[in-house]
Amino acid sequence: MKTKNLLAFGLMAILAAACGGSDKPAAPTTTTLSCLQAADGYCIAITGTPTAADIASFNADCNAPPAGVLGTSCPTANRLGTCTLSAAAGTAVFSFYPPLLLADAVADCTALAGTWHPG
Repeated sequence: MKTKNLLAFGLMAILAAACGGSDKPAAPTTTTLSCLQAADGYCIAITGTPTAADIASFNADCNAPPAGVLGTSCPTANRLGTCTLSAAAGTAVFSFYPPLLLADAVADCTALAGTWHPG
Protein backbone atom coordinates (compact mmCIF):
# COMPACT_ATOMS: atom_id res chain seq x y z
CA MET A 1 0.00 0.00 0.00
CA LYS A 2 1.39 3.42 -0.94
CA THR A 3 0.39 4.78 2.47
CA LYS A 4 2.91 2.48 4.12
CA ASN A 5 5.64 3.78 1.79
CA LEU A 6 4.89 7.36 2.83
CA LEU A 7 4.75 6.39 6.49
CA ALA A 8 8.20 4.84 6.15
CA PHE A 9 9.44 7.95 4.31
CA GLY A 10 8.15 10.16 7.12
CA LEU A 11 10.06 8.19 9.71
CA MET A 12 13.22 8.38 7.62
CA ALA A 13 12.81 12.13 7.12
CA ILE A 14 12.55 12.94 10.82
CA LEU A 15 15.36 10.55 11.68
CA ALA A 16 17.62 11.87 8.89
CA ALA A 17 17.20 15.38 10.23
CA ALA A 18 18.72 14.17 13.50
CA CYS A 19 21.92 13.18 11.68
CA GLY A 20 22.48 16.64 10.28
CA GLY A 21 24.83 17.52 7.51
CA SER A 22 27.25 20.13 6.32
CA ASP A 23 24.43 22.33 5.07
CA LYS A 24 22.60 22.42 8.41
CA PRO A 25 22.45 26.00 9.69
CA ALA A 26 24.24 26.93 12.92
CA ALA A 27 20.96 28.14 14.44
CA PRO A 28 18.33 25.72 13.07
CA THR A 29 14.92 27.04 12.19
CA THR A 30 11.89 24.86 12.79
CA THR A 31 10.08 24.18 9.53
CA THR A 32 6.89 22.33 8.61
CA LEU A 33 6.61 20.64 5.23
CA SER A 34 3.52 18.81 4.03
CA CYS A 35 2.56 16.58 1.12
CA LEU A 36 -1.09 15.86 0.33
CA GLN A 37 -1.87 12.71 -1.67
CA ALA A 38 -5.64 13.23 -1.84
CA ALA A 39 -6.37 10.36 -4.27
CA ASP A 40 -4.67 7.91 -1.90
CA GLY A 41 -6.26 9.37 1.24
CA TYR A 42 -3.34 10.76 3.19
CA CYS A 43 -1.20 13.78 3.93
CA ILE A 44 2.06 13.97 5.84
CA ALA A 45 3.28 17.05 7.72
CA ILE A 46 6.85 16.94 9.04
CA THR A 47 8.02 19.51 11.58
CA GLY A 48 11.67 19.80 12.52
CA THR A 49 14.95 21.33 11.44
CA PRO A 50 15.55 19.83 7.99
CA THR A 51 18.65 20.45 5.93
CA ALA A 52 18.42 21.67 2.35
CA ALA A 53 19.00 18.06 1.27
CA ASP A 54 16.12 16.85 3.51
CA ILE A 55 13.79 19.43 1.95
CA ALA A 56 14.86 18.51 -1.58
CA SER A 57 14.30 14.80 -0.85
CA PHE A 58 10.85 15.45 0.67
CA ASN A 59 9.83 17.60 -2.31
CA ALA A 60 11.08 15.00 -4.80
CA ASP A 61 9.17 12.20 -3.05
CA CYS A 62 6.00 14.29 -2.95
CA ASN A 63 6.32 15.19 -6.65
CA ALA A 64 6.92 11.59 -7.74
CA PRO A 65 3.96 10.15 -9.69
CA PRO A 66 1.23 10.49 -8.80
CA ALA A 67 2.34 13.96 -7.77
CA GLY A 68 1.12 15.30 -4.46
CA VAL A 69 0.53 18.87 -3.36
CA LEU A 70 3.33 20.47 -1.34
CA GLY A 71 2.48 22.84 1.47
CA THR A 72 3.01 23.64 5.13
CA SER A 73 -0.03 21.91 6.67
CA CYS A 74 -2.57 19.18 6.01
CA PRO A 75 -6.29 19.92 5.57
CA THR A 76 -8.68 19.17 8.42
CA ALA A 77 -11.87 18.82 6.33
CA ASN A 78 -13.14 15.21 6.08
CA ARG A 79 -10.14 13.91 8.03
CA LEU A 80 -10.58 10.43 9.55
CA GLY A 81 -7.82 11.00 12.07
CA THR A 82 -4.13 11.63 12.55
CA CYS A 83 -1.13 9.56 13.58
CA THR A 84 1.75 11.30 15.34
CA LEU A 85 5.30 9.94 15.28
CA SER A 86 8.02 11.75 17.19
CA ALA A 87 11.81 11.60 17.17
CA ALA A 88 14.50 13.81 18.64
CA ALA A 89 14.76 15.71 15.35
CA GLY A 90 11.07 16.43 14.88
CA THR A 91 7.55 15.17 14.44
CA ALA A 92 5.64 13.60 11.58
CA VAL A 93 1.85 13.88 11.61
CA PHE A 94 -0.04 11.75 9.11
CA SER A 95 -3.61 12.76 8.30
CA PHE A 96 -5.91 10.18 6.73
CA TYR A 97 -8.95 10.81 4.51
CA PRO A 98 -11.46 8.83 2.45
CA PRO A 99 -11.13 6.77 0.26
CA LEU A 100 -8.79 5.21 2.85
CA LEU A 101 -10.73 3.16 5.39
CA LEU A 102 -10.59 4.14 9.05
CA ALA A 103 -9.55 0.62 10.09
CA ASP A 104 -6.60 0.70 7.65
CA ALA A 105 -5.47 4.10 8.92
CA VAL A 106 -5.58 2.98 12.56
CA ALA A 107 -3.76 -0.26 11.68
CA ASP A 108 -0.97 1.65 9.89
CA CYS A 109 -0.57 3.97 12.87
CA THR A 110 -0.52 1.09 15.34
CA ALA A 111 2.07 -0.82 13.30
CA LEU A 112 4.41 2.17 13.52
CA ALA A 113 3.79 2.70 17.25
CA GLY A 114 2.33 6.12 16.53
CA THR A 115 -0.28 7.94 18.58
CA TRP A 116 -3.73 7.85 16.96
CA HIS A 117 -6.10 10.82 17.26
CA PRO A 118 -9.61 10.47 15.75
CA GLY A 119 -11.01 13.20 13.51
